[in-house]
Amino acid sequence: MKGFLYQFGETGSGSIKHVDPEDIDKPYWIEGHFQLDPIANVPGRGAMQVPVGLAPGSLAGMGTYTLSVSHQHSWPCASLTISDNYEINFPSNVSITSIPDGMAYRDHQIDFQSTYRRVGHQVFVDRSLVIERPSQVCNSEDLERWRGFHLKLQRDLRSQIFYR
Repeated sequence: MKGFLYQFGETGSGSIKHVDPEDIDKPYWIEGHFQLDPIANVPGRGAMQVPVGLAPGSLAGMGTYTLSVSHQHSWPCASLTISDNYEINFPSNVSITSIPDGMAYRDHQIDFQSTYRRVGHQVFVDRSLVIERPSQVCNSEDLERWRGFHLKLQRDLRSQIFYR
């Protein structure tokens, strides 16, 4: 994902841009700009998770599922790189009181980082995940490694921006 811009507004609208999906010589990216129906009571005191546009992005989608208890057989898996970037514009009469700290998770196959920064009435969120698999076949050890990361990812996705 290249990035998403969210502005508080009264009515929903948006636009999406992307590169040609059939041009396999270029990295694929999607860029969306959305003005969604209200997702939080603004103005007023409150907190909200980072909105994800019209549908959950790859990382937000990964955080919503529950992992199976165990796999008895190996399964296909792949290396991948995902980057989600969000810009949230709050109205000028809203004060942002707290943003998440962000996080970093690294092991020998998984590298995830999230950062949150505030500039005036805007909050910028950057999340990136790089998975370097040594094989295209995963096993129970890979599942346990993913389980440890998945809990951290869910925690980051649940973090909230506080405002008043």
